[in-house]
Amino acid sequence: MLLMTLVTNAAEYRLQQTDVIRMTIYQEDDMTTEALIGKSGSVSFPLIGPVEVKGLTVDEVAKTVKDLYEKDYFVDPMVSVVVVTYAKKWVSISGAVENPGNVAYPEEGALNLASAVAMAGGIAADGNSRSITVARKKGGVARYSLSESGKITLLPGDTVIVPRLPLPQAVVEKTATISGEVRNPGNIKLPKSGKVDILTAIAQAGGFSKIANQKECIVQRKTTSGHRAMTVNLKDVRNGRSTMVFVYEGDIVIIKESRF
Repeated sequence: MLLMTLVTNAAEYRLQQTDVIRMTIYQEDDMTTEALIGKSGSVSFPLIGPVEVKGLTVDEVAKTVKDLYEKDYFVDPMVSVVVVTYAKKWVSISGAVENPGNVAYPEEGALNLASAVAMAGGIAADGNSRSITVARKKGGVARYSLSESGKITLLPGDTVIVPRLPLPQAVVEKTATISGEVRNPGNIKLPKSGKVDILTAIAQAGGFSKIANQKECIVQRKTTSGHRAMTVNLKDVRNGRSTMVFVYEGDIVIIKESRF
């Protein structure tokens, strides 16, 4: 229900990266600006240049822009700011589904686990419908059966993994899951050694998306006492300032959006 509140109450909605906004000034048509909010969180307006808008309401942006124009360019300008397109939000579905990848989170209302699986084409013939893993973007891992999935509400950025039913040992493939802001989220195959370095793992998923946080990621790993979340400093790994981190069978690597 949170998304419905944000979108319906536009005056209270706080702007996010990839939102598209439009600024207009009454009787000043040539000043109209429509722009996407990028990693910097700023939008460049005519005459006054970049203005930080991420995290502000449209009314707060309008007041800021009005004050800047009024200071040097216009007398009491009537500034209006609206959201043209809200930022897209996703849930990543991987494993034994017919169409693994990202499914769009609705702009209004919520998305439950059953609907997300259905949007990914449903569980494949070799999928295990009794042990569906949900890894939360903000941490935490849980398992659910398909029969109870209609009661499980997902949040934007969550990762859903549908495991495959056991196969003869000779044909079992070792896999890990790369989710979030990569070009091809889903499972990647691991070599016979059962591990791959984290940079290669991200490359196998198509590399970072345009809005990915390339400095760090989260690795969710199953242990004898449950799942353990690790934050990996990718920048230090790339520069050799930190030892290489390896991805193992069953790991879930979560690449988040950049905050800048």
